[in-house]
Amino acid sequence: MKTLRVLLLAASLVAAGMVSAADNAVRIGGGPKTGEYIHIAGSICDALGKLFSCQALETGGTGDNKKKLEAGEAEFGLAKANVAEDWLKNPDFAARFTVVRRIGDESLFAFAKPEIAKAVGSWMGVRENAFLLSIGLPGELSGDAAVFNSLKAVPGSPLANLTVKVFKDRPALVQAVVTGEVQLGFITQVPNPANELFTLINNSGLMIMGVVDPDLI
Repeated sequence: MKTLRVLLLAASLVAAGMVSAADNAVRIGGGPKTGEYIHIAGSICDALGKLFSCQALETGGTGDNKKKLEAGEAEFGLAKANVAEDWLKNPDFAARFTVVRRIGDESLFAFAKPEIAKAVGSWMGVRENAFLLSIGLPGELSGDAAVFNSLKAVPGSPLANLTVKVFKDRPALVQAVVTGEVQLGFITQVPNPANELFTLINNSGLMIMGVVDPDLI
C-alpha cells in the first residue's frame, strides 16, 4: 500500500525552544472538519494541555496551514509530507520553518458511483481511460489538490488527460460525484473507516475504488 507521511511543521525558533508562545498559548493549523487533520491537531492539543493553552485551528488544510505559519497565525501546522518537503527545498522557507514530527500514514483514494467504479475497475483503468474521465478535487489550496497536482506534473502522467474540476470542500466534492458533475473524486486520507467522510461517501451510494498507487502514474 503506497502511503504519504503527515508532517508537523513549526517556526524554527519555536521548535528549538528559543522563542516561546505568547502566554503559553499555541495554535496548530489542522484542516477541515470532515478531514483527519483537525482531529490530529486536537489530539496534539490534548497531549499539550497541561503545559499550554492549545487551539486546534479548523483550516483549509495543507496549503492554508502554510499561509497561517508564514503569517504568524499559527505556531504549528500539519502538512502532507511530499508537499511540505517541496516547500523545504526553498532556502527562505527552510530557514524559517522546520519539521517537528512525522505523524502516521495517509493513503490516496478515488471514489465514484458503483457503475463507474466497476467499469473502470482499478487505478490502472483510470490510467487507460483518462481521456474519457473527469475528476474532482476538494479545494484549490487543499492538500488533496496539492498531491494530485504533484502527481499530474510527473512527465507522461495520464492525469494530465483528465478533466479536472475544483469544489469548495470534500462534502461538495461528494455531492458533485453523486450528481454526475464529475465521475471521480480524489482524496488523501489517514485510513480510518470511522471517519465521517467515509460515512458520507458510503451513505451517498458511492464506492471507494481502493488505494491509488503512485507507481502506476
